[in-house]
Amino acid sequence: MQEMRFYGILFSLKQEKEMIMKRLSNYFLAFLPFLAAEGIQIATAGILTILYYIITGLQTGMGISPNALYLISILAGIVCGIVFGVWYLFLNHGERKGKLSNFLTLKHIMLFLGLGVGCQFLTSGLMSLIQSFFPKVFSDYSEIMKMITGGSLGMVLLFTVFIAPITEELIFRGVIFHFAGRDNHFLAANIFQAVLFGIYHGNIVQGIYGASLGLLLGYTCHKYQTIAASVLLHMIINASAILLNLFPGNIVGVITITVLGGGVLTTSLYYMSKDPCSKEER
Repeated sequence: MQEMRFYGILFSLKQEKEMIMKRLSNYFLAFLPFLAAEGIQIATAGILTILYYIITGLQTGMGISPNALYLISILAGIVCGIVFGVWYLFLNHGERKGKLSNFLTLKHIMLFLGLGVGCQFLTSGLMSLIQSFFPKVFSDYSEIMKMITGGSLGMVLLFTVFIAPITEELIFRGVIFHFAGRDNHFLAANIFQAVLFGIYHGNIVQGIYGASLGLLLGYTCHKYQTIAASVLLHMIINASAILLNLFPGNIVGVITITVLGGGVLTTSLYYMSKDPCSKEER
């Protein structure tokens, strides 16, 4: 009897070890697309910059313009999005995951508007409230934001509202989440892709914001069983930054958007958790 129990324990330990090794293998495979995304965008931007200098810079003797730099970033994002779009379709054998009807209703669009605006207001308000405690960190963040918004208004909107959300969702909630979630452990896979999404943003402030946002987007993709849901929410979050200009920049305005954002986000998350959406496909 004791011998059987001993072998049972050994068998259980062996299974647990195999499960851990399998999960680590999945996370390693999920990390490779992250490196690929960084490499594709850096390589594309580098090649386009060299071509720009060859064609234009040497003729005029001038450096590269801010609009040209922004256009290069847009093109690099498009190239990366195409690569990961093809990769995502390949992983899913060309089949569309989930049903758009699960969330493309007036009720769900209103819900997503609440989630997006609430998330943007709450995070922007919190960052404004704590920036006085970390002036050096937020100084670096401000410089990066100036670079991000350095192009023309049309290019900034095109990149932040459309190209970036589509490309980033294909990378993180598409390909990376596919590999990380192969053992059907949603929570661990969601945290893993969210952490990588935070690292992807390249600085502490955006990293914390990105990781938090990644958790919400990962949950949205999982909840509605389609990456189109997280793409739509991502677009709304980025676009709703425009609404921040409606509030004064003083402490009253900051507290207002923080409280308003927290209330709207909490309410929207509650209704989202109660939403009896279909989960027929993954």
